[in-house]
Amino acid sequence: MSNMANLAALSLLFISLAGCATYKTTLTDAQGKSVTCEASGKNGLITGIYLKNGFDDCVKAAQANGYNNPPVIAPVPAPAPTAAN
Repeated sequence: MSNMANLAALSLLFISLAGCATYKTTLTDAQGKSVTCEASGKNGLITGIYLKNGFDDCVKAAQANGYNNPPVIAPVPAPAPTAAN
């Protein structure tokens, strides 16, 4: 391989092994109690998988104990203006 090809391969390797990841969500139960699942850290090819799996395990455990993601509340549109008599 040429030096340029080696450099490109090495750069690709470093890019796939570098970075960071953050996963975070808050789940709430019927009584209004909440639990937050969070995982963050360096995100390499293998580490990123472990971070995501740990986060998913936390969410599944919380859901098994009655916690759920809160429903998304859509904004209510303003009423249309009416013509004056």
